[in-house]
Amino acid sequence: MSFCQSLTARLGTLTAIFCLSTFSMPVHAEMQIVYPRDSTGTTSHTDFYFEVLQTALEYTRDEFGSYSLRYSERSMNPARAAVELEVANGRIQVDVRSWTTEREKSLYPVPFPVDRGLIGYRVLLIRADKQSEFESVRTLDDLRKFSFGLLTPWSDVKIFEHNGLPVVRGTSFDGLFMMLNAGRFEAFSRDIDEVQFEFDQKRTELPQLAIERTLLLHYPSARYFFVSRTPDGMLLAERIKAGLDKMQRDGRFDELFRKHKDEQFIRLKLGERRVIHLANPLRPPGLPELPSDILPSPPLLRRQ
Repeated sequence: MSFCQSLTARLGTLTAIFCLSTFSMPVHAEMQIVYPRDSTGTTSHTDFYFEVLQTALEYTRDEFGSYSLRYSERSMNPARAAVELEVANGRIQVDVRSWTTEREKSLYPVPFPVDRGLIGYRVLLIRADKQSEFESVRTLDDLRKFSFGLLTPWSDVKIFEHNGLPVVRGTSFDGLFMMLNAGRFEAFSRDIDEVQFEFDQKRTELPQLAIERTLLLHYPSARYFFVSRTPDGMLLAERIKAGLDKMQRDGRFDELFRKHKDEQFIRLKLGERRVIHLANPLRPPGLPELPSDILPSPPLLRRQ
C-alpha cells in the first residue's frame, strides 16, 4: 500500500485528491529541511533520528532531488516543536514523536516506526535505598504499590493511570528529580535513550538517585517522523517514507539502530530485566505490530 493510500484509508477521500495533485507535480527546487534541536541537551536519540533522516533523504536524491538538512538554530522542547510544525511557519519541517490519535489530527505521520517501538520500554530512576523493594516486583499488581512522578502534559500520565499506577504530578522537569530525591514519590519512568544521560547529569547534585537495576516497563508505542499538513509537508513525508523503505530493505536502517542503541542496551543490561507489561489506551487502533526483537539477548549483555 502506498503512502497516499495508507493516509487515505485513515484520513479520507480528500487526502487522496490532495496526494494525487501534489505528487503528480515535478520536483525541482532543493528541499530545505530543519530538524528541531533538543532542549534537554541529550544527543544519543536526537543524533540517531537526524542520521536516519539524513540517510533517507540521501537514498531518495535521484527521485526527489537535492536537499539541505540542519538543526534549528534554537533548541525546542517537544511541545514547542509540535506547535512550530502545526503552524507550518518554516522554522522546522519534521520532528519525531509517538503516534497518538490526537497528534494525528494536527500533523501528518510517516507510517514507519523509526525507533522500532523503543520508546515503549521504560527504565526507572529511584532512590538507591529503595532498590530492594523494587527487586521483589513480579507483576503489575506489585508495581501498583509504588508512586510515579510525571509531568501533567506527558502521555505517560494517562497510560500509568489507566493501568492503576499511582501518579504524582510535577510542575517542572528538573523539579521531578528534586521531588524523587526528597521522597515525594518512589519512581521516575524514563526513556532508555535518556536515563543514563540524566542520571550522570544529576548524580552529584542528588546523590540519593539511582537507576533501578531489575525492571523494564513496556507499553506498545513507537516514534514516527511527523510533518505539517501542507503540500510541502506531504511531499517531504512521501520522500522520507520512500527512503526508510529502501534503508529497511538493504539493512542500513538496522545498522544505524544498532550503532546508536546497543551501547545503552548493554550498559542498562536490558535483556536481563523482568518486563512488566502495561496497556496503552492512547495508541490508535489499526497500527501494525511492532518488532519483537528490539532488545539484545542476555549473551550480548554479558560481554560487558
